[in-house]
Parts: sequence; structure tokens; C-alpha cells
Amino acid sequence: MPAEILLVSVAILRDVTDQRKAEEALKESEEKFSKIFQSSPVGMVMTIYRRRCTDVNESYLKMIEYSSDEVIGRDFNELNIHLTKSKSSIIKGIERRR
Repeated sequence: MPAEILLVSVAILRDVTDQRKAEEALKESEEKFSKIFQSSPVGMVMTIYRRRCTDVNESYLKMIEYSSDEVIGRDFNELNIHLTKSKSSIIKGIERRR
């Protein structure tokens, strides 16, 4: 007697339209923030726990007279920025850009 063969197929469908829309909105928001951050005439730095620099914009680099390679990944104590750069030096850096 031949053995019976049972074929079973299961398909799970999920609508990911809302998830894709949310991902696209997040991507657009991140791009907008990045453009604003990078092009701002105001010096800005992003830090994480213990004041370690994760990103800086060009205006900030001009004020402190460091390159991004010298700043990214270091904290303010390692860079000694606020101890060695006087307020007048930072103001002069701002005025040079005007």
C-alpha cells in the first residue's frame, strides 16, 4: 500500500507600509538635522557619556583650531580645550569668519 503524502504550505503576510513610512521619515529627519548641524554658523559639538566628542561642525573646529580627527573620539579633558583656549581666542576665531 503506498504511503500517503501530505503537503502543507504556510504563508504569513504582514503589511509593512507603516514601518517603511516611519523609516523613510526618520531618514529624512536625520538628513535634515545633519545639513543644519554641518552648515550652522554656530559652533556645535555632539558628545556622549563623559563628554566624549562624537561629531563636530566646521564652525566649532574653526573656533577651537583643531581638526575633526583631533577631536572625534576624545573628551574635553583630553583635548584641554576649555583650559588652553581663552575666551578671547574663541571670539577672534568667530570674528575671522565674518
